Amino acid sequence: MERQLAEVALPELMLRIGRELESLHALAEAIDNAIGSSADGRLSHDADARAALQNADLLRQIAGDLAAFLVHLAGQIPSEIAVSLDRSATPLKLAAVAARLHGRKAENGSEGDVRLF
Repeated sequence: MERQLAEVALPELMLRIGRELESLHALAEAIDNAIGSSADGRLSHDADARAALQNADLLRQIAGDLAAFLVHLAGQIPSEIAVSLDRSATPLKLAAVAARLHGRKAENGSEGDVRLF
């Protein structure tokens, strides 16, 4: 018996990816705020810290723009177009992202290690 591949309408998948980007936007915003508040007044003297804060802000803005673009674009694509999630999700490293893109609830828990130097 051949296993049936999971398929999803392309607009739905784009909405799911948009939600992932919205989460990335919120995460980048939290990082941006943390860097800004922990830097206090030191940013004016530290070019590297200032560049890191600007990059965090740029990351936040790009994630927000891509999320808005995908959600808008999803409304313009016919729902008859479907893609195979099993094949498309193969390169994903985070199980929680793959689960959410498949329309499943992701398990709670840590997705990775944090190493501070």
